[in-house]
Amino acid sequence: MKVNFAVSVVLLCAGFGAMPLAGQEPSKWPGERGVFASAGVGLGSNDVGALVSLTYRHKSLLFGARVSATGSSDFFPPASQVFDRDVALLVGRQFVGRAGYASVSTGLAVAHGERPGAPRTDCPASFVGALFCGNEVVERRTLGLPVEGKLVLSTRYAGIGVSAFGNLNSHASFFGLALVLELGAIR
Repeated sequence: MKVNFAVSVVLLCAGFGAMPLAGQEPSKWPGERGVFASAGVGLGSNDVGALVSLTYRHKSLLFGARVSATGSSDFFPPASQVFDRDVALLVGRQFVGRAGYASVSTGLAVAHGERPGAPRTDCPASFVGALFCGNEVVERRTLGLPVEGKLVLSTRYAGIGVSAFGNLNSHASFFGLALVLELGAIR
C-alpha cells in the first residue's frame, strides 16, 4: 500500500516536471551543462528549516543531492527538541525565463526524525538536572520521498530565491520554506 502511494506521487511529480511552466519551453542557454550549489534557511514544520544542495544541470534536467532539516528553536529544556532531516538524491526539471528559473524535483531519501521520549532516570532530581538532562530521545529512520520546488532570480552564475522543500515518509514527514542563495553555473 505504501509502495503504491510512493510510486503514484513520484509519477505525479514527474508528470508535472514534464509540463511546460506557463507555456514556456526550456530556453537554449549558452551553457548546456553546469554545477551549482544552493544553501538556505527559513521556516519549517518544526519551527526553523534549512537546506544545502549540490546540483548538476544538463539542459533542462537537474540531478542533485540535498540535505534538509527542520527543528525546534527551543534550546532549553532539551526535552522540547524536535528534529527531522533527510539526505536525498533528486531528479527534476528546470524551466528557464528571462530573469531566472523555476524548478521541481523529487527522488529518494533517507529520513531521520528525533522526538522527546520518557524523562531520563539517570539525572539528579534538581533544577539543574531537569534543565540539562531532559528526556530520552526517540529516533526513527526510514526511506522517504523528497520533494522540492524553487523560484530563483538569477544571472548565469548567481541567484537568490525561494525553495519549498519537504519529505514524505511513514515516521516523520516534514516541510519547509527557505530563502536560498545559489552559486555556480545556474543556467
